[in-house]
Amino acid sequence: MVDSKERGKRNPLSYNSGESQMVHESHWAERIDEAMEFLKEMKEIECRADFITFNVILGGLCRQGGFEEALGMLERLPYEGVYLKKASYRIVLNFLFKEGEMEKATELLGLMLGRGFLPHFATSNELLVCLYEAGKADDAARVLFGLVEMGFNRSPIHGLLWLS
Repeated sequence: MVDSKERGKRNPLSYNSGESQMVHESHWAERIDEAMEFLKEMKEIECRADFITFNVILGGLCRQGGFEEALGMLERLPYEGVYLKKASYRIVLNFLFKEGEMEKATELLGLMLGRGFLPHFATSNELLVCLYEAGKADDAARVLFGLVEMGFNRSPIHGLLWLS
């Protein structure tokens, strides 16, 4: 990490720019402890991380099994002034699907919808398929009908179906 003398010399904008892409680089997702320390450093100098930084950290946490911490970040970051995008939720959802954590995935979908984000069609497709394969066809149907009621539809450009 950077010693205090060096930290004082850095331009705060460089933390999110090309000059210092430490957190943005993919290897930081594997070194989550260092990335979290870097994030703390940014807060100390009142430099706000962008959503890309948080997406890398969310992915790194999930790769290390830190789903609870990633879910906690998704819950609290908007209250700290961080503007998350649909991709932030999708990153965590994809890891939850992979691990078979369908209850947590469904809860995260609820949080996402409550904040006005409709899922990407591929994300919703994967959720529906995973629910069905987990023997939760009734839940899959409720999710599908709920999404349709909210105005969600598949991407007509890609022509993908909701269920495989």
